[in-house]
Amino acid sequence: ILIELLRHRLHNVEPANLVPAALRGLLATLGRLIGPALLGFTLLMPVIFYDQRYILDLGILVLTYVMLGWGLNIVVGLAGLLDLGYVAFYAVGAYSYALLASNDVVKDFMAELIGPWFWPAWGFWMCLPVSGILAAFWGIILGFPVLRLRGDYLAIVTLAFGEIIRLVLINWVDVTGGYAGISGIPRPSFFGLPFNATDEGFAARFGLEFSPLHRTIFLFYLILALALLTNLVTMRLRRLPVGRAWEALREDEIACRSLGINTTNTKLTAFAIG
Repeated sequence: ILIELLRHRLHNVEPANLVPAALRGLLATLGRLIGPALLGFTLLMPVIFYDQRYILDLGILVLTYVMLGWGLNIVVGLAGLLDLGYVAFYAVGAYSYALLASNDVVKDFMAELIGPWFWPAWGFWMCLPVSGILAAFWGIILGFPVLRLRGDYLAIVTLAFGEIIRLVLINWVDVTGGYAGISGIPRPSFFGLPFNATDEGFAARFGLEFSPLHRTIFLFYLILALALLTNLVTMRLRRLPVGRAWEALREDEIACRSLGINTTNTKLTAFAIG
């Protein structure tokens, strides 16, 4: 097939005509099956590699960056905004979660800020959405000064923002712990059930033999569910008016503005939702 493609390159022959219909059908079938097959393998990974902690931890890390890639696709892929400092939002969310879960000073500040709406038991399921909201808030803060920038100028500003966040996290030792990081972060629980050997733990409640791997498996399936949710939301947003506005902004900002689309709000929503 490759030889025929090269031979007929100058004769304006469609490449699809050189591939037999049966082979094209087979390739199409394989293309439809590869997604469900990979998803099925991912679901079975904790079963296949139950005793291999390294592979499970690596799978959690891979799925985390898969989810980050879907978020980055909103900013760069759909809206066409070259954001080289996207990892800074990830850092803001991660450190926000760590501080909310472990720092008493931050908890007291949030209690005064929120007042009667404050939830005193800042567990895993409370810190997770709050830290995501704070990361989105920083996305809006970054979006304001770069509204008039495009292309390389936008890339330089976002890259500088990411570097500023990195330097702040390293040098603000009293809050972030510097290179040592933040210790004493409470472990996540299964809707209030801790993963320990007590009678109130996850294993005892479901009649299982206690194993420290239960928490790792729980994190694996949790991040897998969040990655699939991010994928679903991204595809749905692409079909909504805001997704069409992102694609119009990516193709031509001047034409997008001439059509009556508010480019300011469009850029801010891309940064925040991403």
